[in-house]
Amino acid sequence: MIPSADMGEQGGRVMLLLLSGVSLTLMGCLAGALLAWIPLSPTGQAPSLALWVLFPLFVLGGYVLAVMGARQAHWRGLTLGLGAVLLLLALSCAVGLLLQALGAWQPMAGSAALWYVLALAGVPGGVGVAAGERELVSE
Repeated sequence: MIPSADMGEQGGRVMLLLLSGVSLTLMGCLAGALLAWIPLSPTGQAPSLALWVLFPLFVLGGYVLAVMGARQAHWRGLTLGLGAVLLLLALSCAVGLLLQALGAWQPMAGSAALWYVLALAGVPGGVGVAAGERELVSE
């Protein structure tokens, strides 16, 4: 085979992994945002079981695919970006829980989804931001 053609094919696979991973990660973040927002809505609906499962599954699976498709130099940017999004999602849940504790707002469907998103987004989000920032500072 011609080396340049081989490199192009390899680059296409890598780009496909990266794009698929980023897409899945964004869908996972959307599922987490919906999971947190639905109890806050005035309709009082409970979030579907699919959102409870898809949020961590898409975020984790998408991140793994994106890292597999990214160059090592881009890992820190992916980690920092995803960590920041997850941390913002966790902080929005913390605000909702604080408002509930103060009595300023009572969720119609309960606060279990807020606690779930806070736990599953807060820890990896904080670790991701710290790890991404540490790698940027160390260079």
